[in-house]
Amino acid sequence: MSTYGSLSHHGGNGESICSVLIVGAGLTGLTAAIRLRQANFQVVVLERASALQKLGAGLQIPPNCSRVLRELGVMEKVEAAATAPKALIVRSYVGSQLHHQTINFQQAKGYGDAHLVIHRADIARILYEEALRLGVRILFDARVVDINFDLGCVQLHTGEGMRADLVLGADGEHSVCRHLLLGSNNAPSSSGNVVYRLMIPSSALTADAALQALISPASIQAWYGPGSHIICYHLDRQKVLNVVMTLPAAHGASPTGPQPADVQVLRDYFRDWDPTIQRLMELTELAQSWTLLEHETCWQWAHPSGRFILLGDSAHTILPYMAQGAAIAIESAFILAELLARQRPLGPALPDLLRAFTASRMLRVLCIKNWSKAMEGAFEPVGHSVDWARSWFDMMRDYRDREDHLNEQQLWKESNKFPYPLTDPMVQDLVWGFDPQQAAVSVWRQYTRTYANPI
Repeated sequence: MSTYGSLSHHGGNGESICSVLIVGAGLTGLTAAIRLRQANFQVVVLERASALQKLGAGLQIPPNCSRVLRELGVMEKVEAAATAPKALIVRSYVGSQLHHQTINFQQAKGYGDAHLVIHRADIARILYEEALRLGVRILFDARVVDINFDLGCVQLHTGEGMRADLVLGADGEHSVCRHLLLGSNNAPSSSGNVVYRLMIPSSALTADAALQALISPASIQAWYGPGSHIICYHLDRQKVLNVVMTLPAAHGASPTGPQPADVQVLRDYFRDWDPTIQRLMELTELAQSWTLLEHETCWQWAHPSGRFILLGDSAHTILPYMAQGAAIAIESAFILAELLARQRPLGPALPDLLRAFTASRMLRVLCIKNWSKAMEGAFEPVGHSVDWARSWFDMMRDYRDREDHLNEQQLWKESNKFPYPLTDPMVQDLVWGFDPQQAAVSVWRQYTRTYANPI
């Protein structure tokens, strides 16, 4: 039986210092760690890898995510490492332009923060360095094998045990914490699509005017066609064009993560698409591919003891079609940390607080998850499908009815104007206009009204 060392202690003024163990040093875990340490929590992060992972490629940071990064105090560093696209351009698969929108509209509409693109390794490094600067302990090669949910105790593969007031499970889509909490394997399954990623050096694009237009001025460009779509944007710091191609799983990929792939598969599959795509694929022989995975909806995030909760992909995988997976996870990590900062010490009321948090996040998470899933049906030859628009409309109606009882006829009229959801200003307001700080205040108020005299 392991001996569990407690992280909790008392400060110099006699105040009890609350402790949190975070399983996973990804974007979710590091976001929670930073905000909790800013609130004077004792924070230890347990990461199963032997070092900070430098995997991945381009990542979109929409305004709802930028807002959190600014609250954390790291936005200046993120902006220095990121690219700020000037436009969003949507095309049909044959190359005809369906939509063009400038991206400085976020500030003009009151979203308050920019839409950026960045290499995942860069934002991970920025969050990691900030966590260390604040005094977060990050332990690598720390693989969790068991959790005592009633006591807030974690056992590592070495036999060492650690105890805290609260344990956060933020160990990703292949979550050990999720498996231990739910008592079953609950492994992710294929979504039916695979992703191919190309990283093309900027220097290879400059001789072709059509290709040069993909990197200057900076933009996010998308092509939509039968069963597939392509997104690309330039990463200035890496001097590469990040190209992501999604197509049916019949064209094969490893479910275990990015693996080397044959570019010729893409040339054959996309041979009838925009000639610009054809020219792009001639510039490289290097590609990676992986299967897009998804979990069944997880309805239980927290343990009844109030000593454990899942966060991010551990609780909810979100398909990438709205570029919101990381953003939603970062939102959740920030909001939970804000609530915990208000609930001092972490005592008997913690189960109620976690229930209030889960209830508040479940609607937004499930809406974004379902909307992203619905976009699999958006890939039509002309970039817009009436059947898909009706499906989207039904989900939008459900969300807005709960929020502000939007007129149904107006909603249907508006939902048919745009080639895909994130070009719809109403959708942008719902997705990008979300304010995590305001949401935390709202949850806290609701919590204090529902549960009298929080301890």
